[in-house]
Amino acid sequence: MGTCAPLSLGGFKILDQVLWTPLAENGLDGSPGREFCSLLSTREVNLPFLTLERSGPQTCWNIVFGSQDASHAGAIFPDHILCEGGAPMPGAVLSLFPHRNDPIVAGRLIQAFARAGIWPYVLAYSPSALSVVVPAAAVAQATEAIFGPFCFGTFHTPVDWRLAQQGKEALFKEVVASFSEKRPKVYGLRWSDNLRLFILDLEKATMPLAGRILEALAPSGGPLHFLMSSLSDPASRTRLLIAVPEEARFACSAAIGRGADQGFSATSRPAALFTMNGPHFGDRFGITSILLQGFEEAGLHLIALNCSVASITGLVAPEEADRAVSAITHCFEVPAVIKLSA
Repeated sequence: MGTCAPLSLGGFKILDQVLWTPLAENGLDGSPGREFCSLLSTREVNLPFLTLERSGPQTCWNIVFGSQDASHAGAIFPDHILCEGGAPMPGAVLSLFPHRNDPIVAGRLIQAFARAGIWPYVLAYSPSALSVVVPAAAVAQATEAIFGPFCFGTFHTPVDWRLAQQGKEALFKEVVASFSEKRPKVYGLRWSDNLRLFILDLEKATMPLAGRILEALAPSGGPLHFLMSSLSDPASRTRLLIAVPEEARFACSAAIGRGADQGFSATSRPAALFTMNGPHFGDRFGITSILLQGFEEAGLHLIALNCSVASITGLVAPEEADRAVSAITHCFEVPAVIKLSA
């Protein structure tokens, strides 16, 4: 297969000087991770990136916070941290935008990282950007890698980008603010109860194949509404969650099936999606805690959740979609609720 022309994107940004904390806990209630988020909120610690995934009897979290908050978080770490030595790992959040729900963007990124030998900690969609958490030591290498499959306006090379950042080192730092409203404001809530979720259990060696599967969805698979990775073993294994419209399930199944002999497993289930962003989602602490508490009180069970680039996107079972929308509108001030077309 010939070399593809670089795909033009609007840009990318890097949030560095952050710490990544993966947690794994047994049981579906997610209590230790939820309590950790709540305690961070009471200490006014903002979380610029968070994912949650529930698979079988285990709940897996990926929590990112600023290095400057390490002392606040250190005293309240739960006992379920997967990192070696039970301590967070230095990292950075790299975000590409806009992805336009195009599976080619994620597919090319995964393959570019695989070629460069980069094993991202975690990956997640927001409505506006595709974000990956990478080791702090791999930031320069990751920046080099994305200039192969993508181009970014006036930044023709990584050198061009680095020169443009000089003097702006603090530009993308998250700023914690204090707000007094009882219910945080949301620009709008969008939801759909007609998705098919595919869960791929992958080893490092099969990550390039996952990228090719995503690229194969582009001609016939329709938009990619949800994408997230969740570590089952930080050293060697990950799960990739892919959600597409129900009518695209056969195209997705076919793309996955063509690689079924490559040593990974895949399952699928129906799912409902909700997604929202708000004026303070990027700089206010406690947003995730409010949502998790609201879902717990409503007896709802998240399949997966990611919070990145000032947005929250989650999956629940289709039969819980209406209750999830009701719980969100109870916790947040939502001016408009829009159901996505099938």
